[in-house]
Amino acid sequence: MLNKRRVYPHLQAKKNIVYNYITSFLLQKVLSEEGGKIELVVDRLFTKKNREEFNRYINYKIKTELRKSMDVSIEHKNSEEERGLQAVDFIAGAIYRKYVRGDESYYPIIRDKIREEIRYLP
Repeated sequence: MLNKRRVYPHLQAKKNIVYNYITSFLLQKVLSEEGGKIELVVDRLFTKKNREEFNRYINYKIKTELRKSMDVSIEHKNSEEERGLQAVDFIAGAIYRKYVRGDESYYPIIRDKIREEIRYLP
């Protein structure tokens, strides 16, 4: 979970930049093998320009900083039509409700599936 109040003030209003950074951070956690292919499906919530910037940023991070030679496919889809994104929204919502609202009513549904839980910028 990201504590948005701990994000630099000049970035708090630039949600797309924070989104890009957090996505690259998460990719760093899950990409362990060299080579192969990654198919990334993300919510189509930003403008076309911001989506293009996201694609460039993620490709740059994977190839340069993470030093992975992977074939990267990025698709921006509407979460209302993509079941995988709906599942991710549910998971994020359950975690948000637990930590921000103190409501753990949905968290037990996902608890056993979580391998690692990190509070980023606690």
